Amino acid sequence: RGSSKKSKKVITTMPPKKRVVKSATTKEDLKVLEENFHRAVKTIQGLPPEGEYTPSVQEKLAFYSLFKQATIGKNKTKKPAFYDVVGRTKWEAWAKLKNMNKETAMKKYIQLYLKGAKKMNRKESIQEIKEIKESLKAFKLSNNDNPVKIYATKLSQPSRSVIWFCILNNIPYEFINVDLSKGQHLKPEFLKLNPHHKVPVIEHNGKAIYESHTILRYLALTFGTPDHWYPSDTNARLTTEQYLDWHHLNTRQAMMQLVFSKVLAPMRGINVSEKQIKQQIKQVHTVLTAIDTIFLNDTPYLSANEISIADILCYGEIVQLKLTPEVSIDSNNYPNVVNWMNRLEQLDGYSDVHSTLLRFASSVSPTSKL
Repeated sequence: RGSSKKSKKVITTMPPKKRVVKSATTKEDLKVLEENFHRAVKTIQGLPPEGEYTPSVQEKLAFYSLFKQATIGKNKTKKPAFYDVVGRTKWEAWAKLKNMNKETAMKKYIQLYLKGAKKMNRKESIQEIKEIKESLKAFKLSNNDNPVKIYATKLSQPSRSVIWFCILNNIPYEFINVDLSKGQHLKPEFLKLNPHHKVPVIEHNGKAIYESHTILRYLALTFGTPDHWYPSDTNARLTTEQYLDWHHLNTRQAMMQLVFSKVLAPMRGINVSEKQIKQQIKQVHTVLTAIDTIFLNDTPYLSANEISIADILCYGEIVQLKLTPEVSIDSNNYPNVVNWMNRLEQLDGYSDVHSTLLRFASSVSPTSKL
């Protein structure tokens, strides 16, 4: 679900929609893209078994599926038999990219290569990265020809999750700040996007989409992100979906109620009894215990050995506790949660996405124990 809590940022009206000029792909641009794509392919396929950079299983799967989509196009082959687990996994990864054109697949392959190449310290690798980036400047490798427009505020937990997901998956986006404190989410132009007046909302290919879980599913499926984010396998997806269904009335509700009582209610002159606050703190600990002992009991992430959309949604709520020093998350009480949070905080985009919240937290709760 979305969030309708107020933001500290103040602007008079909703910013006008920015027009993004679609970059034309000339034959010369396409030639540059193809040359760098094949250059990246040659490097990846020539990697030694044990070198400075060894792609993970998911990265190998992504390289494989993007290569197939870039060189062949839509997967029209017959799905391997059930006993060919590896073959079926590769087939499904490629098939998932059915709506991605060859040009985009080449871009994404190069982006994935550049990300992995940063781990190569050889002088030749560093020079190659520099040369590829330089030659692709005019082509706009960032794929800004059709960005996702995100209407949101960075003080909103679900909004941060959507923005972070885009950053982590190199999905081009345009952030449009919605000032809830000025009631911009109640303006007619916003209600056309989401009649329930909540953020975040995205606009893509002429369609407005709201509800953060739905948005993340859409982005994962539309942009062909690595399978671990929203698994194609039914059983693997079930574990992610189970947490997402549990999330609203547990993680989100518990964190949101305590933050409202301790931070937002006083700002609005609303009195919340100590008895209520004690009950809310107790519920927060109940949720944290469940996450620590159930969801993170035997896996590094909520639903598997790799991160999924469930993790960034959950983290978005728990990090709100930086606003409430009454609750401390430490390795003695919640070791799995602490380790899990540390893993997420090492991901790309963490500081950028959470800087607004962290500044707000330091202003209202400089002694936060989280």
